[in-house]
Amino acid sequence: LYQLIREKLLDQHTTLEPADRLLQKMCKADGMSSLRAWWIYKVLRIAGGFASVLGNERAIIKAPKKCDK
Repeated sequence: LYQLIREKLLDQHTTLEPADRLLQKMCKADGMSSLRAWWIYKVLRIAGGFASVLGNERAIIKAPKKCDK
């Protein structure tokens, strides 16, 4: 969702909070404790917004297809 926000396909102001809540729910559904999932949510609310701004994405680094030993 953050990538879609960066690409201006979703509105940042109406999508960030629901996206952060979705991750919290997914963490809990995957077995994470409610407290830890809440902390993940809170950190995203405080510091996650910068990741939704165009230009803040990181380059994708791919491993070589064949590694010589």
